[in-house]
Amino acid sequence: MQKTNLGISVALMGAGLYFLGLFSFIPAFLLAAYVLLREESAWLKRNAIRMVVIVIGFYVLHVGVDLLQEIWGVVNCILGWIPFLNLHFSFPLNLDSIANYIISFLENIVLLLSGFKALSGNMIKVDFADKLLSKHLD
Repeated sequence: MQKTNLGISVALMGAGLYFLGLFSFIPAFLLAAYVLLREESAWLKRNAIRMVVIVIGFYVLHVGVDLLQEIWGVVNCILGWIPFLNLHFSFPLNLDSIANYIISFLENIVLLLSGFKALSGNMIKVDFADKLLSKHLD
């Protein structure tokens, strides 16, 4: 079994990347930077980049939902300026909050499954991350 410079297995370090991504992105990005700068394993480096792409991809989805909420607020503001109309619309059933919860849930599931799969030295298929990595790394 291949070892890292820290003396732990490459699979355990790969799993640690994904599991750390579940809890906090700053330590996860720091660990990914360490892997990219100091480790030799191509598989481990690919997993470090993949974890960063997954975390950033889901963050972009959160920002997209928040952007829709801001656009909705601008529309409400404009409609509020129309004389004699006091219109105010909100997302039905708090769909923006539900979308953010679903995105967070999916991110946690993807990172958790990726971490467990990395323990065995494999990777799960995550289309957007795999396409981006194959386009820019291969």
